[in-house]
Amino acid sequence: MALTISKTNKDKPLLILSGYTYIIERITDLKTESYTWRCTKYTESKCRGLVHTAEGKVLRSSDIHSHGPNHGEIGARVVSASLNQEAKETKQSTTEILCSATQGLSLEAVSSLPQLNSLKKKVRCVRNKEDRVINPATLTDLEIPQKYAVLPSGEQFFLFDSGSEEANRVLIFGTQQNVKHLKLCEHWFSDGTFKISPLLFEQLFVVLGKSGDVTVALLFC
Repeated sequence: MALTISKTNKDKPLLILSGYTYIIERITDLKTESYTWRCTKYTESKCRGLVHTAEGKVLRSSDIHSHGPNHGEIGARVVSASLNQEAKETKQSTTEILCSATQGLSLEAVSSLPQLNSLKKKVRCVRNKEDRVINPATLTDLEIPQKYAVLPSGEQFFLFDSGSEEANRVLIFGTQQNVKHLKLCEHWFSDGTFKISPLLFEQLFVVLGKSGDVTVALLFC
């Protein structure tokens, strides 16, 4: 029997089998991926349910459960794990993530889910945690994470870095399309500000291009 593995709220492996959920109790052999799994209700209900697996298959399981199966709770757990993963790995909106995670869910599982606002809050919390960046102490330590170097469309936004060893380090953000547009502009303007410049930098410098009656900010340095 093939294994169905999800994740716990702490991002640990969660085995789902016949309406019951299990966490790893003991690793028997890493080479063959042999594990002993213990029912998640062990502490709460003194459940003695165990499952032994190896090489991605169930070897044997005990039916000594002190409680019945709960397919609704399991469906809710799977949704929770899916929300975590999608929030971390995609750039979909919160609504899109919720629709994807709950699609085809049984009424029993839906009834076990938290309120909609709680699910939305969970997605936002995961993303806020993932987006948190520790401010570097020096310009040499500064690295631009990939998610800030690329736009949601996949287009490169981080265009230039004068080098981490440069005393007066310069970073330029924009797109290649913006650069092409700037070349065609009749007039270029620049504007510098000190008030909103990022930590470690003295100034935020913006390059604008004017074409006809329209002036647009195109590069940020």
